[in-house]
Formats: sequence, structure tokens, C-alpha cells
Amino acid sequence: MNVPDYGFNRRVRINKKGFALTLDAAIAVIIALIMITGATFYLSQNSHLNLEDPQFIISMDSLAMLEKNGGLGDYITSGSTTKINGLLSGLPYESCIRLTFYYVEGNGGMQKAGSLGREGCGYPEDYAIARRLFISGGSVYLAELVGWRR
Repeated sequence: MNVPDYGFNRRVRINKKGFALTLDAAIAVIIALIMITGATFYLSQNSHLNLEDPQFIISMDSLAMLEKNGGLGDYITSGSTTKINGLLSGLPYESCIRLTFYYVEGNGGMQKAGSLGREGCGYPEDYAIARRLFISGGSVYLAELVGWRR
């Protein structure tokens, strides 16, 4: 007696494939959650990486403005601090900054090329760091601006 095949065998194979795909997806979700948790933990531990901190925003804006008006390049090529001093004088009294320049070597190393900052600010306890790469005279430099409040 022949029993009609209603596709039960095919359904079993589909269910086995579905189980493997579901298991793969579950493992991928678990790995993604572990990575997100790790990144969140790391970012919460780094107190100097607060993107909403007003001092960080002032630091990033100051570097962007100095690059756009040529102040970073002027300091490297001629040692001129005119545009940088103009920025310093325009900042609020309670905002302090220290600007350090590094020459980026071809092998990835860096050499300090100069440093300046606002006078009478003391040593910071809580600060924000902003960094910006720029090109001057065909060489790559890194400007690091450390900002804090008095």
C-alpha cells in the first residue's frame, strides 16, 4: 500500500536548516551585545572622552578655527602666535588651554614641535583633550589642545 508523501521529509530538512540559521543568528546577536557592552564600558571609564562636555566642544571648535584661519600652519612655518593669541584672548576668562604641536614621522612616531598656552591657569584636574591632524609645508602635524576651567 502506497502512502502519499505530503512533503513531510522536505519539511524536516527545512526545519533543520532553519534551526542552524537561528542558532547562527543567536550567536551573532550575543557577540554583538558583548562588543557593545565592552565599548560602552570602555567609553564610560574614559573621563576625558565626553562628547557633550562644553570644554571638549570649545577645544574642538578652537582647533577647527585655528586650522581654518591658518593659525596652526603659521605657528609651524614661522613661529607666529598672532592668530593663536587672538583665539586665547577671545576665550572666556575661566577657560584655559594648552596647545602642543607634534611632528608626525613617516614611521608613525612623533616629535614635539612646540607648545604654548594661556598664562596663569595652573595645572588641570579635570580636562578635555582634542586632537587634530593638519598639513603644513608638506609635512603632517598633530595639534593637541588640552582644555580645562580655572
